[in-house]
Amino acid sequence: VTIPCREGEIINKSDFNFTAYPNPFVDATTLAFELTDPTEVTVRILDMSGKLIDILLNKINVNAGETKIEYATSNLANGIYIAEIITSTSTQRIKIMSSK
Repeated sequence: VTIPCREGEIINKSDFNFTAYPNPFVDATTLAFELTDPTEVTVRILDMSGKLIDILLNKINVNAGETKIEYATSNLANGIYIAEIITSTSTQRIKIMSSK
């Protein structure tokens, strides 16, 4: 699967704030978002060409409030990736960087 990706791209109106820290990261990063309402969420990691690298959540019901996902990145090579979050109403992408 290949999906065009642009850093900071918001596909639809965003109802959440999506961040990653530390960024850049060495062995792990935390992806965090805060929902205003409970909703179904998908979180994925893509390379810069849009190729799917990993799926962290796949259509999982998430409650309103802050959610944090610890992501071990030992399978990622040095480079820039896109973290993408998809809800029923919006999609947001942020750039993350592995620096091993």
